[in-house]
Amino acid sequence: MKNVILLTLFLSISSITVLPQSNSKKTISSNNFSKDFKLSTTNKTQFIQNIIGKWEGKGTLMRNKAVFSMHWENTLNNPFLKLNFKNQFKDQNGILRELQSEAYYQFSTKTGYWFDSRGMILPLKLKFEDNSLTVFWGDIKTERGKTTYTLNLDQCDVEDFVMRNNQYFSFGKAIYKRTK
Repeated sequence: MKNVILLTLFLSISSITVLPQSNSKKTISSNNFSKDFKLSTTNKTQFIQNIIGKWEGKGTLMRNKAVFSMHWENTLNNPFLKLNFKNQFKDQNGILRELQSEAYYQFSTKTGYWFDSRGMILPLKLKFEDNSLTVFWGDIKTERGKTTYTLNLDQCDVEDFVMRNNQYFSFGKAIYKRTK
C-alpha cells in the first residue's frame, strides 16, 4: 500500500507543469541545504554544481563488463536534484540486460526516492564527505545498499554495494566521464 501511495505521489508530482520564472541561469542557494553536513556550504554547493550534467561510464556490474549513463539536473524549480540513470550488460548467457531509473534527491532533508524499471521504489538517505556523496538506499522492507559518487574534475567514480547479513558487498563499479 505504501508503494502505491508513493507511486501515486510521484506520478502526481511529475505531471505538474512548472512555468519558467526567468531566462536567467539558476544557481543553488546555500540556504537550501541542511547545516549539519560535514562539508562546508561552499563545498556542498560546488559538489552539486559539479555533478550536474551528462555522464557516460564503463565498468563492471555483477562481474560483467557494463556501460552506464547518468544525467543529473535541477528540477521543480530547484528543491530537487533529479538523476536519470541507465546501465547495460550482457549476462553469462549473452543476454543483454538493462536497468533504467529516476531518482529525486532533496538536499535540505538529506533524503530522496529511487524509482526503477524493475518496479522498485527505494527510500534514500544522503551523506556528504569531502568530494563524495554516499547514498544509502532501501529499508527493512526492500533491498538495501549504498552507492558512493566521488568527483575528481570531469571524472566521477561510482561504486555500488548491496547489504547482506548486515555487511556491504560491492556489486558494481564504474568510472564516468562528463559528456555535457
